[in-house]
Amino acid sequence: MRIRKEKKEAKMQEQEENKLKMGKRKRQPSKKKITEILAAETSSEESDVDAPASEEEENSSDEMALGNFSENSYVIVCYEGEYFPGLVISKKDNGADVKVMTMSGSDWKWPAKEDKLFYENEDIVRNMEPPVLKNARGLYSVPEIKFYRKHLAV
Repeated sequence: MRIRKEKKEAKMQEQEENKLKMGKRKRQPSKKKITEILAAETSSEESDVDAPASEEEENSSDEMALGNFSENSYVIVCYEGEYFPGLVISKKDNGADVKVMTMSGSDWKWPAKEDKLFYENEDIVRNMEPPVLKNARGLYSVPEIKFYRKHLAV
């Protein structure tokens, strides 16, 4: 009887510790840092291009990249310091409901049980192109997220 009570207390303590861990959010890089890194990467890529992009094109791509999202658009979200691709289900003033994908090896897939969560605007990092279906098993390629998972892992 005493052993059961001790096990129960230990389990309750472990659950409390897990709740505290889940409550702490990992620090994510600021949008300013993200734009600086993106600008540095694109400037090195632009050296190979003959004609420079117009200022209007640059502004529209920056706006698309930094969170001017709408319903049914694909975005990259930050959840506890990790980056995930997702689809905006509904947009609100301070954020959006986003259905996110799960990682499967180096690819992504839609989970069997829908993983939908409300993300604040600061956690929605940028818009992205729709994921590309790689095979009949439902695995997708998401090239834009490689940058975030590689350079900005916390």
